[in-house]
Amino acid sequence: MKIVELITDPSSQQLSMSRLCLPVVMAIDLGWVVSAVMGWPPKEALNPVSSMLGVITGGICGVYGLSTVKTGGGIVERIKTVFQKAA
Repeated sequence: MKIVELITDPSSQQLSMSRLCLPVVMAIDLGWVVSAVMGWPPKEALNPVSSMLGVITGGICGVYGLSTVKTGGGIVERIKTVFQKAA
């Protein structure tokens, strides 16, 4: 994997917002977990913020996964190739 593939889709060579945003959101998630363990945010904020971060992270992972499956380098194409070679 090349460094440029962290933000671009290898099959289309276009900028991929899901690839760009995922590390940023994961860093925010990690920061939230550390701050919650340290006891910095008020207890009333734990559930809503954790839920919001979970939805955002899940959405970005979903878009990333769907775009990976849709493109030629995705998992579906790899499975098809394996079955074609076996036949």
